[in-house]
Amino acid sequence: MTDLKLTIKLKRDLDSGDWFVDRIDAKLERMQFSTRFTPAYPLHLAFRPEVVETMQAHLPIYPAHSVAAIDEIHFRQMDLSLLGVRVIAQKALAGMQSAVISVLHVVGSVQKILSDRLIAEAGFLPNLSTQSSLNG
Repeated sequence: MTDLKLTIKLKRDLDSGDWFVDRIDAKLERMQFSTRFTPAYPLHLAFRPEVVETMQAHLPIYPAHSVAAIDEIHFRQMDLSLLGVRVIAQKALAGMQSAVISVLHVVGSVQKILSDRLIAEAGFLPNLSTQSSLNG
């Protein structure tokens, strides 16, 4: 089975309360693909609404250090599963808080979490996927 891992690095502006995507890393066996955003890209524009809703449910409310672990998250309509999800947030400094969402194993196509807008703006994204667990 192909091993696909995902890391999403975020930051939150404490004045607005908005989360932004700094970087997305996908590691597929011996290859790693990184996408950096300059400036950081609004979370609600980077991912599909159901993914944003799920992320926000696990991101911290307060600007303190926090850790969350989720065994599995399934997006049935996208035929996608995220297994071994960890959300680690740092204590806020200088009005900004950083957080990292790491996924130990992605089953399905990781592109399905991205918004159509982001895919259109990117122009090219490698097709990173593993066999779906929901249809087979």
